[in-house]
Amino acid sequence: MSARSSTHQPQQYKDSEHPAIMKPLHSITMMVLAITFLLNEVASATFSGSQESFEIPATEIIASAADADLPYPLVKNHPKGNINGIHVEGTGTMNEIIAQQAARGATIPLLSVSPVAKCNESLEAYAIGHFCIPVAGHNWGRAPYLPLYEMVTFFQEYQYTWSMEPRRCAMALCIDDAAAYVCNDWFSVHQTSLAEFAEHLMEIVHFCCVSQGPQVEWSCGGQSFDDLGWNVILKWNPGCKKGGNLGQT
Repeated sequence: MSARSSTHQPQQYKDSEHPAIMKPLHSITMMVLAITFLLNEVASATFSGSQESFEIPATEIIASAADADLPYPLVKNHPKGNINGIHVEGTGTMNEIIAQQAARGATIPLLSVSPVAKCNESLEAYAIGHFCIPVAGHNWGRAPYLPLYEMVTFFQEYQYTWSMEPRRCAMALCIDDAAAYVCNDWFSVHQTSLAEFAEHLMEIVHFCCVSQGPQVEWSCGGQSFDDLGWNVILKWNPGCKKGGNLGQT
């Protein structure tokens, strides 16, 4: 079933209506996030004073953190590796990479994906919390609901290991006014699968969607944190159309 024909409605919880299991975890989640921030600040001071133990790889910054309204500067992704067993090289969001391959006449076979309803089954093992829009310090708009399951399915259909530059954000997918970004909080390159992006995106869909009325389309946005020190951000981006737009912030 396509994302646009789905009749699924996202769960919407007010703070006072969260499932009982979420309430005792809330303070723990906030404590973990605070400790993560403090550890990063300590690491920053340590690495800045040692030139022999650490060096941040040079990347092309396309927008400052302030201009992109993200935690860190926005960089271009330069995938180089195998997607579903096919070697690819390119620049930009994942949908742009696929389009670049198609322009070269290279076909990438899709994986057989499980229903998105099962997407969150493994998320509990490593998700440490989420923030829904409005998020303090940012002016993020909510993304339209309809493209989101298409985005989740896209992440599931393409098997690829994404490399995250330290203390940087990159746009992973850009469809119909909805943009998914991945940000790395740590001071080293981290790699993970696109399937994990899908699971964190689904957490945002489950908990961070709202509607202004019965005839008004749902909209969603927020930030989902992984226990390995990276996070997924979903927000509105009017530059995102079919195929994505490289460099839009």
